[in-house]
Amino acid sequence: MTLTVELSHVVDALSREAGCPLVVAGPDGTVLASAVRYPVPCFSAPEFTGICPGARAFAEHPAAGAVVRQCPKNGQAHVVVSVDRQPRAVVLAELWLAAARGARARARRAARVLAGIVREALPQRAPDPEVAAEEVPSELLRRALADGRLSPGGLRRLRARYRLSWRELEVLVLYYLTAHGPDGRARASVGEALGLTEGTVREYVRRLRRKLRLRFRRSPEIWAWAQAEGLVGENGR
Repeated sequence: MTLTVELSHVVDALSREAGCPLVVAGPDGTVLASAVRYPVPCFSAPEFTGICPGARAFAEHPAAGAVVRQCPKNGQAHVVVSVDRQPRAVVLAELWLAAARGARARARRAARVLAGIVREALPQRAPDPEVAAEEVPSELLRRALADGRLSPGGLRRLRARYRLSWRELEVLVLYYLTAHGPDGRARASVGEALGLTEGTVREYVRRLRRKLRLRFRRSPEIWAWAQAEGLVGENGR
């Protein structure tokens, strides 16, 4: 991944606005751009190899919006913004190096602006690959496509970007995209339909929440999210 040299000047300007250094890193933690005039102490350490462990950890477990998170390596506070839900890059504001009052709000604004610039600088994503109905191995999912609980585009996105397995998709449809809400009865119902124990269903649900990066648990909220993401058809539910 190659970014233009001019980005370093943008990072410097936004770091000045934020009152702390800003950093752009790839999802593997590779530092792509950082403030020249506002150096990050970690990056000048002899053992630094160009990989930021904190950025890599933040990319592995992204969150929506501009959030304050602690670096898993040194425990210091950072404002973190992911570029896209399946991060192609992360922007960090080194909040622990900010001394001025109100730095957190300024760092959030600057990190959001920088994330938008990086998003525009990166190549456009390739479209999600098509999934033909006859290629869907599950009768349950084919019915969900037919009745609108899943849209064809949503199926493509869930498979390609979120990397859900066919079984995870079945659990998603039955547990969250069907009329009943997530509770003990829902787990029993899903388990009976798929031949799984309630404990196994609970583990699938945890996995889904982690992969989809869902911050809410209630079925109506997740249904609204799925609609906003275009994962369900117009006549679903």
